[in-house]
Amino acid sequence: IAYMGPPEHAMLVATNIINEIIAANKQGLAPLFGRIGIHSEPARELNDFIDQPNIIGNGINRAQQLMNNAKLNEIIVSHSYYENVPQSIQHDSMIQSLIMKINCLIIKLI
Repeated sequence: IAYMGPPEHAMLVATNIINEIIAANKQGLAPLFGRIGIHSEPARELNDFIDQPNIIGNGINRAQQLMNNAKLNEIIVSHSYYENVPQSIQHDSMIQSLIMKINCLIIKLI
């Protein structure tokens, strides 16, 4: 998902997605899993060769790299993203743990 709104809203959307996945899994349905990478960097919207809107930019690639390193039902955010969100979201009560790992912050929801 490419989110073009305020950075703190991206974290709220990501935590809502993971929380809904966890809730669905508790209902005994077929197991679902998600991995989310969030990065903040300028991106551009262009139309592709069949005139469909598409988002491009290095930020998309970086978010994908973060996602690829996330464990199941984990959100990984880059330092760039973390530094651009207000303090209120950095210490939000929904986020149960912040763990420093390599060059990223890992937010693991349980």
